[in-house]
Amino acid sequence: MSTTTLGITPTDNPFHALAVAHAAMHEGSEFNKAAGCHVPAISRKDADIALGHAEQVLDDCTFGMQALGHLLRHHDGRLIGDTEDTLFQAGCLISLLANVQGHAVEAIESARCRLWAHDRIAATLRQEARS
Repeated sequence: MSTTTLGITPTDNPFHALAVAHAAMHEGSEFNKAAGCHVPAISRKDADIALGHAEQVLDDCTFGMQALGHLLRHHDGRLIGDTEDTLFQAGCLISLLANVQGHAVEAIESARCRLWAHDRIAATLRQEARS
């Protein structure tokens, strides 16, 4: 099994860690016939860390969208600038957060698939050792 160790840690900036993990989670790898799945190109530890970061990014985007929604619902235009500018900027931020949220959801799915493959291969190796 050839996997890449990325060197990401749970304390890294989650956006940076996901950018580092993205390519490795999508690299092709050899097929393990006994397990019936591809060997992940990313280590189990890194996939687990990437999953945690992706979930954090998803939460951050959700909270940011909620804050912008609150701002838009309660904005009277006096305290934070011109209404037209504020609505435009809030719309841009919501669009950006939605894009990041989409990437986070995709990263969660990719990391879960890699973790499943690692578990499947480990179970197959244990089964073969017993035989």
